[in-house]
Amino acid sequence: MADAVMKVVQGMKGPGQHLRAVLVQVTIDGQQVVSQAVGESMTGVPATTDMHFRNGAVAESYMSTLLLMLVDEKKVSLDDKVAKWLPDLPHADDVTLGQFVQMTCGYVDYEQLPEFTAANYAEPFKLWTPKELLSYAVGKPPWYTPGTNLNYAHTNYVILGLALRKSPGRT
Repeated sequence: MADAVMKVVQGMKGPGQHLRAVLVQVTIDGQQVVSQAVGESMTGVPATTDMHFRNGAVAESYMSTLLLMLVDEKKVSLDDKVAKWLPDLPHADDVTLGQFVQMTCGYVDYEQLPEFTAANYAEPFKLWTPKELLSYAVGKPPWYTPGTNLNYAHTNYVILGLALRKSPGRT
């Protein structure tokens, strides 16, 4: 099985592909099948399995799924205000858990702020904490009244993650 996985990985780096490096781990029923790094993360810097990368849009799927699982378990409601778990968050009384996955909260997207971009480029390997990420966005006025418009914001999933960490039945 590991050989088959690595054959696919090698193909991802092959001719016509644009990947410089691939980190892969496959686990089946709790047993690690393969964990390897292939390629260079930067010129002359081999990729290793100890490296980290931002998971980007993958977070949307699992955060939304976790929220809906908690709704099914009747531990939270899509209509719960985020203030229930994050009372000190600006505008927390105005925003529901459901609005985070609907992208209708109105929070500023920290990824679109020049000051965040500058800080991120200054330290490209920094592992940002949720508090650091939110420091760029939540102190700013919302782009609109929650529930009245739509915008993609990375901020939403950071806040949702913090709220779900504090929800009942989850560590």
